[in-house]
Amino acid sequence: MIVDNEVRAINENVVGPVGGEAIGFVDLDDDETQTHAFEIEEGTGSDLFDISNLGVISTKSSLNYESSATYYIQVRVTDVMSEGRTNIGDGLFSQTAAFTITVNNVNEAPVVEDKVIAVTEGTKSGDSLLPFQAQVSE
Repeated sequence: MIVDNEVRAINENVVGPVGGEAIGFVDLDDDETQTHAFEIEEGTGSDLFDISNLGVISTKSSLNYESSATYYIQVRVTDVMSEGRTNIGDGLFSQTAAFTITVNNVNEAPVVEDKVIAVTEGTKSGDSLLPFQAQVSE
């Protein structure tokens, strides 16, 4: 089995597949009766990601570019032989690959809190009423 190291990207504040497709690998024995198992073994932020039984890496929750723009995880792909057959390592052959996941910075809209203000009689046009504050997360 051959599994390539990959670089994948996802926009910040999105929960879902990273890169949109399954992990690419080549099964050298071409046995169509086999299944494949996928697991995330380790890495920075590895607890932030899941991998499906089809090999699609997804985020568990939204990522924030301002917190961390890059994550590194190790993914293991295992070739599981059909029941009753043996092969290298008692029916299992696996390989790990390194995945670099980059978080794309997205321009986030500023947040302005609603305010209720009282204006006294005689206030002139252009007089300052009070300071407004807006928060921008980036």
